[in-house]
Amino acid sequence: MSDHVKRFVCRALFVFGCLLPTVVVLNWVLRPSTPQQWQNAIKQQFGLSTTIGAVETPLPQQTILQDVLLHCAEQQETTSLGSISIVNTEQNRQVWVESLSISNQSLSHLLQRIYREVRDIETAARPLKIHFGSVTIIDEQQHLKLSNVVVQVTPKTNSLEITLNFQLPSAADGDWITMGYERRQEQTTTEIWTLDTRQNKLPTLLLAESISAAKSLGDSATFQGVAHVRVIDSRVDADIWGRIDQINLFELVFEPFDRFLSGTASVQLNTCRMSANKLTLMEGTFECKAGRIEKELLLDLVEGMPLPAPQLRPAVQDQPYIDFSHAQFAFRIKSGLLALQGDEKGNLFESSDIEGTGLVVSHQYGYPIERLLQALGTSHQPALPRNVAELAKYLQLYADVAQNAEASNSVGEPVETLNR
Repeated sequence: MSDHVKRFVCRALFVFGCLLPTVVVLNWVLRPSTPQQWQNAIKQQFGLSTTIGAVETPLPQQTILQDVLLHCAEQQETTSLGSISIVNTEQNRQVWVESLSISNQSLSHLLQRIYREVRDIETAARPLKIHFGSVTIIDEQQHLKLSNVVVQVTPKTNSLEITLNFQLPSAADGDWITMGYERRQEQTTTEIWTLDTRQNKLPTLLLAESISAAKSLGDSATFQGVAHVRVIDSRVDADIWGRIDQINLFELVFEPFDRFLSGTASVQLNTCRMSANKLTLMEGTFECKAGRIEKELLLDLVEGMPLPAPQLRPAVQDQPYIDFSHAQFAFRIKSGLLALQGDEKGNLFESSDIEGTGLVVSHQYGYPIERLLQALGTSHQPALPRNVAELAKYLQLYADVAQNAEASNSVGEPVETLNR
């Protein structure tokens, strides 16, 4: 090897082996990102206002943000995130957040804002995993602490997948709740949402800011089961099955319908199916161990349905409410018709305020769900009351009943046997 070639090789080795790493290290040491630069970047990317106390770069691929405060303008709320550690490589990005304590409503606004940004595939070129030491959701009635919270964002060809795993305080080791989101961009945009609680009872308050129906179930209501929701444009298709416990019947009925019904109920959902934004099939069982119902509401529900009018005891003739000791029945809503099945004697519920048996269904008949809605709103109205019109939009109503006088005057039509 000539001296010229040897000198060239030595210089090249020096440049690539010594000089370049030295320049990179000096640049890393002398030019760290400032808190203001990070605040501006977060504001530009997500529209979120933050305050960062200090920025540390212990390694070239690691950045630690100290004393991070998140400002939620919608709720005029500031929450502390503690320290945030970011590891950024060519293959993926990982973020460790010390803690998050935020109200349910503010968390919903935060997630919606991040969702609007991260759902675009172009903004998620590499996989992203976010680890939270703990997340505390503060509600007016309770504080719920989630642990081992991990968010995984995985970009794919023409799609983006986001998976959220977390544990409740009562969960056994390894017993996670999983929420999933997938966005597919083809000829049309398809969004798929999934929920699997496994053996956990998920407080429905966690879903209340996103699902309006969850708000009316009460502060203690829980859901255990599986849900699959597909959204194409504005069309929603869904399949849900599982169990809802600790339903507050007063909150469920009084606020939307201004009718009185009390007690704590459970619903076993064998099937709940929506197609094109309409509830097409719901089947399961209802149980409430004790409660009280407005007498006029009971009479309105019975009127025009295949139920005998209850014979009230003289002592309660002038009372506005009727107590019941137990209510349990199977139900099915299909094609706009409601079918009920009581116990072996046909009882839907038992009450010491009623002479003889309780409320009895002697035959299984399907009757239009519109009658139930009319009874809940106000009696003797040919059209749906205004305060139940919103609910009616989501039911696949029996189209002929509203216009067919003969069908309106009949008790209904037989339906197949319900499976308890």
